[in-house]
Amino acid sequence: MVCRFRFALVSSFVLLLTLVLSLIVYAAPTVSLDTIEAYEGQTVTIDFSVNNFMEVPSNHIRIELLSAEVVGMYDFQSWVETYDISFADWTNGPLPDNAVGIYRFDAKLSTVSDDKEVVWTADVIDIDGTTTEQALTFTILNDATPPEISNENPSDGDVLLGGNNAQRVSIDAIDDESGIEEVTFMYDNCESSTYSVVLKQEPGTDTFLGVIDLSNCHEGDTLSYGFEANNNAGESSVYLGEVIFDETAPDVELIFPSPDDIIGKTSIF
Repeated sequence: MVCRFRFALVSSFVLLLTLVLSLIVYAAPTVSLDTIEAYEGQTVTIDFSVNNFMEVPSNHIRIELLSAEVVGMYDFQSWVETYDISFADWTNGPLPDNAVGIYRFDAKLSTVSDDKEVVWTADVIDIDGTTTEQALTFTILNDATPPEISNENPSDGDVLLGGNNAQRVSIDAIDDESGIEEVTFMYDNCESSTYSVVLKQEPGTDTFLGVIDLSNCHEGDTLSYGFEANNNAGESSVYLGEVIFDETAPDVELIFPSPDDIIGKTSIF
């Protein structure tokens, strides 16, 4: 009787252990986004992880996007990368049964009127052809504030040198949310036509600058101009002004000493 009880107990334990192990072995791979939110309109780098621990090795990973466009992928030596605007694909690569794989791509986010949760789909296909699909939630944040601008050069009312074919213009523009997309300088060149130039950001700073030809502007002329800073969410800030031009040298009069005066070593002019 005791032997039968022990045999039944051992058999039950083995059966329970087998069931537990089978649950571990056949649980599906899991996918998680390392980047879960970003501001609208930006091009962002997205990382996501595939946990394939104790699973059948996989050789195909795919992610499909909504409210965003894939614009680039990072090359991993063991995989073949392909993409279109709506998906990113990794094929012919090894993701072993004891590994976590990290995959990276660049996406241009859509603009939104309010914070918006979107659902992306990740597929993990193993070497047996079995597909595990998982929904991934990503939040696109709304940026309703325009860029901050300051340190305009020139400022409204400034006097500039006339006939200058290399006039420097610059402005500081900051947007801590969706980021600066473009800064432009518009001016009339002292004539009826309007010109526009895209300013370049000085590396490592918030300053956008350019050099324009104002050789057509001379003594007494007035030039109307404006700076416009746009962020990636489509918001803009504008600064408008007018400058005048001066080509007359200043008058200089020598008060002391007079001609033929005799001065010492410590005389003050």
